Amino acid sequence: MGTTKALIVGVSEYFIDGADNLFFCKNDIIAMQDAFIYGLEVAEKDMIVCGLTNTVTANDLITALKGIERIVQDDDTLLFYFSGHGTTLSEKHYLVLSDRLICTQDIISFLDAISARNKVIFLDCCFAGNFQVDGSAVFDMESTVRDFAGKGYAVFASSNASQVSRLYPNKSISLFTDFLYDAITSKCTIRNGKKNLNDIHKLLFLLLETWNKNNPNCVQFPIYRANIGGTVFF
Repeated sequence: MGTTKALIVGVSEYFIDGADNLFFCKNDIIAMQDAFIYGLEVAEKDMIVCGLTNTVTANDLITALKGIERIVQDDDTLLFYFSGHGTTLSEKHYLVLSDRLICTQDIISFLDAISARNKVIFLDCCFAGNFQVDGSAVFDMESTVRDFAGKGYAVFASSNASQVSRLYPNKSISLFTDFLYDAITSKCTIRNGKKNLNDIHKLLFLLLETWNKNNPNCVQFPIYRANIGGTVFF
């Protein structure tokens, strides 16, 4: 039976002109470590974390991606989380590392090619909704319950393609990540001893919808796109 593996990335310090340091991104990755461990029962040995020293270079990220690729098995679920600057150039979205930019679509394509059963990607950065999910999963209604768990990937983005992502007011954590932590760790999504991605998705978007209604001057609209058939269980 497969397990859940995770790559968590947070970029707090930048050497690029015009990219301000984001002190709270380190808090984001610490929060997501806890969320994956206590909310989804991911073992610490099955996680790679980049950014605890505040910087993540492009080489650091590439090394981490290759590292997670080596330990992922065919039956596993792979989680990828990123917190940091995001930007759009020539209609393409990029993740901003400490030393340079990497095209978001290239990261998604790399993760998609990893031989995990499911991939779930969380992007907490500005203009994060500017990406594509290729194709849609073909779902065979006659498949076994095991196959029903889904095969493909899903992407959660903290904001749409034209919107900034925000720091939670009066907290040292990103707004999206704070609600993502709550959705993942909530006990109300447990059914028969398990959680599933659909319920986490619904709760996350409900929390952000409520926030937007109560804070019209500080709204943030998340994006969800997937080519998973069925859902993912944890």
